[in-house]
Amino acid sequence: CKPSVGQRQCTTCTDGTFMLQEDNLLGCQDCGCDVGGSVGSTCDQRNGQCPCRPRITGRRCSEPLQAHYFPTLHQHQYEVEDGHTPSGVNARFDFDEALFPGFSWRGYAIFSNIQKEILLDLRIQKPGLYQVIARYVSLNGDNMYSNITFTPDFYGETKQSEILILPPSREPRFQAVVGPDGVTALPFVLNPGRWTLSIKAQKPVFMDYIVLLPEAFYEATLLQEKVKQPCLQGQAPEVACVQLRYPALPDGAVPVSAAQAGYVEDNGQQNPVRLLDDQYILDELRSGPMAHLTEDEHAMTLELRAPSPGRYVFLLFYHSLDSNDSRP
Repeated sequence: CKPSVGQRQCTTCTDGTFMLQEDNLLGCQDCGCDVGGSVGSTCDQRNGQCPCRPRITGRRCSEPLQAHYFPTLHQHQYEVEDGHTPSGVNARFDFDEALFPGFSWRGYAIFSNIQKEILLDLRIQKPGLYQVIARYVSLNGDNMYSNITFTPDFYGETKQSEILILPPSREPRFQAVVGPDGVTALPFVLNPGRWTLSIKAQKPVFMDYIVLLPEAFYEATLLQEKVKQPCLQGQAPEVACVQLRYPALPDGAVPVSAAQAGYVEDNGQQNPVRLLDDQYILDELRSGPMAHLTEDEHAMTLELRAPSPGRYVFLLFYHSLDSNDSRP
């Protein structure tokens, strides 16, 4: 059977493929089920419909239902200006685009000698490890150290604290709570319930919002895409695909160039065959000159010389400029 075809008589597409076609070199087409939106990689072999998760639609399960949306990595985003001080006063904030271009929501919180600590009341829905990422602007000349503390509002949990190092930056940037190496993120263990997030800063800094990034978002153990689709000539370079090539001709094969040995008969005259002049395609195919058959010139003649008597297989190397099926 072809690579993506199974059963004793090669009549059925293998799991993860559909649409058995005679002119498909692999036999069947890859389902292409979205790794985030589908339940699995196996689709309906009649129409290629993938099994979708709740509230997701489309053949590949890549579209949300109407009135729904896909959450981003910043789904758990908390505006610092919506917080309050330990005394219960609403946090001081500003909305100057010149100081903090592109701030979100109402503006950005201001940490200063007047306001050194801001509290955010959070409700955690799912247990797990969470990275803490801050979006800020720091006009200080050196690193600014901020204390990040999670305090549970229920029994059975303990307070957790880490240092958030904010390098100088006049443009908005993101910074996660990391370890001494400055690279490895230090996650917090948060269980469902109410928590109070305390942010303390000893130097002036502008802070837009805090993001809690669940482990499932940054580890993404389920989002391992298996690439099966073959690379096609002319497709976008960012498309993930498998580069397939034919094996080299075996010893004893007699290659004949249609571009050199082929000719077109016209009123008894043998004229050279027209050549493909698209150098981009020739480079992608890693091919030498190729004869170009068109609707106006759709036939050519080749004279072959057999090295010895016997049975031969005629192997044709070609490229179809049309995606439609073209048969001789």
